[in-house]
Amino acid sequence: MILTISLVVALLGLGLFVWQRQSRRQQAALAETRHRQADLSASNRFHAVSIRFAAGACQASQDLHGRRFLSAAAPLLPLPDCDAAECRCRFVHHKDRRAGDDRRHPFQSGFGGSSIRIDEERRQRDNRRADDTDSAFGQ
Repeated sequence: MILTISLVVALLGLGLFVWQRQSRRQQAALAETRHRQADLSASNRFHAVSIRFAAGACQASQDLHGRRFLSAAAPLLPLPDCDAAECRCRFVHHKDRRAGDDRRHPFQSGFGGSSIRIDEERRQRDNRRADDTDSAFGQ
């Protein structure tokens, strides 16, 4: 009888040990996944997708040809107006929503950028401080 009770207690202890160990591994894996997702969302806030369609695709997907969507705002596939028997459209992933050449000047800093030429002089030539004398201020 004592042997049976000790065996049951030992098996329960072993089961509890294995369960806690698996639980810790699952929590660690979940924490790692959340950490990776946070890194991805912070570094790639402007991840975009476009729709790639095959021959014979529906008109709805052809109308969206070349258009990029932020990942969170992308339509679900198949598109609501899809009339194909089997939708074979796929998403193509892009680093950001912009396509084509970057129009900002390579040496421009700050917000917005600019397309002006650096050698273009935009200041006025007259001396706007000519009236800044002591007599102009009553001294």
